[in-house]
Amino acid sequence: MNLTTALLVVGGSIVAIGAVVYFRSIVHNPGRIKDAIKKDIEEGVWLGGNHARIEIQQLLRLNVLGALLISTGFVGLLTGVLGQQQSAARPLEERISKLTSSLQESAKAVDEAQMEIEARRRLVERLRSEQQTFERLRSVDKPTADAVAATLQGELAKSERRARVATWLLIPTWGAVLGLLFALVAEKLRKRPGY
Repeated sequence: MNLTTALLVVGGSIVAIGAVVYFRSIVHNPGRIKDAIKKDIEEGVWLGGNHARIEIQQLLRLNVLGALLISTGFVGLLTGVLGQQQSAARPLEERISKLTSSLQESAKAVDEAQMEIEARRRLVERLRSEQQTFERLRSVDKPTADAVAATLQGELAKSERRARVATWLLIPTWGAVLGLLFALVAEKLRKRPGY
């Protein structure tokens, strides 16, 4: 096994691990966050108690970790593919051009991860804002507070449904991209002399 093949295997493995971490956090953590919020409410703390804060921080950590693993894996895959395609006969300018485009694609993947992190940061800010609203609502009587809580639970349920739909659209898309990438690599390998 040469270095480029090892890069393809390791890069693909890291992408798969990152995808599992990312999608597992999206699928499993919203329910845990809702349970933590309920627990905080039962303890008399409206959204912002320790249980909810810990679960939200865990969700953000897993999302960032998954996105970074996916980005790192793609860098490995791209490096492996480029290594498979390079030959000694190519001029230096062409190889530099290929590496530049690879780095640009990697930068794009990192930018996408940063956008995801920024979206999660905005979510945390929104939750903090809602915490302040809940603190003001704390002084409201019990029936009014129950009505507000029911409305918010409905909104959370809508958000969870949207996230579930997005997840089920993203999983096949990633699968198709990885399948296409591995098919291209396999095709390149079959065309090489000696295989």
